[in-house]
Amino acid sequence: MNLLLDINPRTIEDASTSAFGTLKNVLKIVLPVALGVVLLIGAVYAIILGVNYSKAEDSEKRKKAREHLVGAIVGFLITLIVIAIIYAVIMIFIPDGTKKQSKPFEDYQFEQEVSITKDINFDTYTLTIGSKIVEAIEESSLDPSSITEITSLTDRKALLGTDDITIAGFKISNADIQYLYLQKISDDSIKVFFMFKEGSMERNYETTKAFGASGITSSDISSGLSISYNETTKYTISFMGKSKNFDSLSSSTDLKAWLTGTGAGQEGLESLSFNGKSIAKDLINTFTVSVSGTNATFSLSYKQTSEGTPCAAITATINVTASTVSSIVPLAA
Repeated sequence: MNLLLDINPRTIEDASTSAFGTLKNVLKIVLPVALGVVLLIGAVYAIILGVNYSKAEDSEKRKKAREHLVGAIVGFLITLIVIAIIYAVIMIFIPDGTKKQSKPFEDYQFEQEVSITKDINFDTYTLTIGSKIVEAIEESSLDPSSITEITSLTDRKALLGTDDITIAGFKISNADIQYLYLQKISDDSIKVFFMFKEGSMERNYETTKAFGASGITSSDISSGLSISYNETTKYTISFMGKSKNFDSLSSSTDLKAWLTGTGAGQEGLESLSFNGKSIAKDLINTFTVSVSGTNATFSLSYKQTSEGTPCAAITATINVTASTVSSIVPLAA
């Protein structure tokens, strides 16, 4: 395994920022001390050269002493200027080890914590934001892309309820949440605006998410169903480990009562699962079957919530298997 692939670039950036910050803190202490030492040494050396100059007995010695004194002063000034430039460069260009924007979590982490799916049967959305899942968001309630001013968007904070939310390991009190805006940008993407307070600071996050499709399809219905026919037992339907014989399958024969146990003396299923997508029995509106020739058409309608409106019927047609070729003939209801 290539270990370099497991290194987060942000981790490298944070480490380098911390290292530069440590270097800056050290130099902020060392350079003033070095400047003081240079000043002290320069002053002592200048005094010594000045004394030598005053004690020089002839013009030649005075000339040499003066040259030494001038050279020392020039070198001393150059050293001071170099130290001052280095100090200025450090203070201006080297980061101090603290992030410019100290957020409890990064923008990319917020983006990872947000997901949206659209239920194709109801034209509603499910929003996941951190630990919170909001279901059955009506498409008609989303702000259109034509709104360009954020202050004109509709606040959807109420969708989050009253519970606290955890995003990227950071717990946010419901009382600190300032707003939640949802804007449909295109036919396959929604922009999420989220703001909360952390102490006296306002934290703004936003991300545009392409949403995937959810909901039950025809293939989901047909994947777990089977129906067969023979002259002895007639029609046999099998689903979720339950089987039942039917003498005839007239138009729209009800299957809900049999599967959910709503009929007298029946022990039914608490939910129906279609290709792994479960629906509580109380949300099943209708589940029927009708047979025509060698085709059986199953029809399902369900609700998202107990108070919701049922979706349009989803149908799936599968072949009726038969024990003999001749037995296929009487299959018509």
